[in-house]
Amino acid sequence: MTSSALRTGSALIPEGSQADVPPTEPAAQDAALADLRRGAERWAGLDLDARIAALDAVRESVARVGERWAHTGCRMQGIPIDTPAEAEEWLGGPYSVLRVVVLLTRALKDVRDRGRPGLPGVARQRPDGQIEVPVYPTDPVDRILFRGVTAWTRLRGEVDLGHLDRSMAALYRRDRIEPRVSLVLGAGNASSIGPLDALHKLFTEGEVVLLKMNPVNAGMGPVIEEGLRPLIDLDALRIVYGGAAVGARLCEHDGVDSIHITGSDRTHDAIVWGTGEDGQERKRRGEPRSDKPITSELGNVSPVIVVPGPWSKRDLVHQGRAMAASLTTNAGFFCNATRVLVTHAGWDQRDAFLAEVRESLRTTPDRVPYYPGAEERHAAFLAEHPDAFTTGASGPGHVPWTLIEGVDPTRSVDVCFQTEAWCGLMAETALPAGDPVEFLRKAVQFANATLWGTLNVTLLVHPASMRDPDVRRAVSKAEDDLRYGTVSTNMWAAASFVLGSTTWGAYPGHTLDDVQSGIGVVHNTYLLDRPKKTVLRAPFRMIPEPPWFHTNRNGHRVARRLTELTAKVTALRLARTLAAAVGLAR
Repeated sequence: MTSSALRTGSALIPEGSQADVPPTEPAAQDAALADLRRGAERWAGLDLDARIAALDAVRESVARVGERWAHTGCRMQGIPIDTPAEAEEWLGGPYSVLRVVVLLTRALKDVRDRGRPGLPGVARQRPDGQIEVPVYPTDPVDRILFRGVTAWTRLRGEVDLGHLDRSMAALYRRDRIEPRVSLVLGAGNASSIGPLDALHKLFTEGEVVLLKMNPVNAGMGPVIEEGLRPLIDLDALRIVYGGAAVGARLCEHDGVDSIHITGSDRTHDAIVWGTGEDGQERKRRGEPRSDKPITSELGNVSPVIVVPGPWSKRDLVHQGRAMAASLTTNAGFFCNATRVLVTHAGWDQRDAFLAEVRESLRTTPDRVPYYPGAEERHAAFLAEHPDAFTTGASGPGHVPWTLIEGVDPTRSVDVCFQTEAWCGLMAETALPAGDPVEFLRKAVQFANATLWGTLNVTLLVHPASMRDPDVRRAVSKAEDDLRYGTVSTNMWAAASFVLGSTTWGAYPGHTLDDVQSGIGVVHNTYLLDRPKKTVLRAPFRMIPEPPWFHTNRNGHRVARRLTELTAKVTALRLARTLAAAVGLAR
């Protein structure tokens, strides 16, 4: 791959292989869509009790296959079983799905009994008139497991606090649900993405789903089919396999009413406009190939804004580990992986912080670069930044963990700012500023105006800094002004994907011809109709260490226990989860 492939947006990702799963033949695709068309009529007519029963059945079936789900993912990604990295496959697989299933069940019961989902707190109107709704913690278990973590979803300006009920669970306020079939084009990285997108379509938008597995993780299909079997038995879901050719055929199929894609903006544009000169001409003329509605989540050059402050050695070590984990989790194949650290050029601890990031990267085990083209993408970035820090195995079949320091912030066209690397590589840039308040203002402007995408952003702010009223106001203003779908302070913004009750998607306003991080949101288990962004806050240091840190030697046990607890909450399971979290369980 040449550096010319590193244009604004997603880097070029070659199509993956099908492994042992052959593409679904056209006749079988047609049969699946015919089943779904009949199922859509039945699904549209199901009452809330029947939908709740379906979710209960899915919870039980996903719990049964949970271990096989996680271990299948490990084998596909080259992760040794019973090692800390196994935590990723629990959290990004059955745990995430079970959490959303449980929260949707709770929401639908509230709709049935009270007319709308019951919020875990009181919605409020901000001084700017925006309504924000509490969405985390959802219950006492959340408060125990993740102390101090809160999340609020802000709604678009047209929502009125006095009529908030009208902005929740729109599907279930309709006199009649229109039978519709949605094509969900699954992502190839986290195994929960396709199932979660399907659940959103089914229970929030009321559409039955044809889920096409991505060739990269097609081998996950059989276990996902088993986990979601209750929906398949209702003719509300079918799963098919294949690459771009199958996806293109299905997008154009008369049996498909809408499309949702998690993946690349390149793939989105190929679907909407076509490829080659013809596609470019269509885009110039504003003539999409189809009038089917399409929603999407398409990636990001995800920033972390590091606010200068009086960090201790422990703070530096913890945040160095946090930054390394936010890159190396899933081998860097995440749309929410940290891509740019934004630091203060005059911060006297900048060098010490970057040293801790490098040290944590050094001690992170090598990972298989399982996503196609990772070596070529990495080489193309290094061709433009040959002085990058790298650590770990290199050569054919390897991609070393990489940090490119000191990227010129005035060079807005730099590949590190414009292209999502989609491998284990991130950059750092330092902004000159007189004080933390000015730095925050400049960092927000830089993130909004220079970096590609609007999916998620993280801020790191020391509690001593937050005690300064001016800094506290500047942080609050940054949370307001950052044009991202998730803004998270002191916790990797990827948490918004996993929590489920939060929204996940781009900042609103993108269009088909400038789609960036996508259009629409998913998850959102409080069924909020017009979300704008989700704002999370967390303690500066999470104690004990989160299970996705490679230094948490018990992370895989914590993740397993969390999954079991989510499937069924009992006092014993909660105790086992807490014991694993503090390292007392083996």
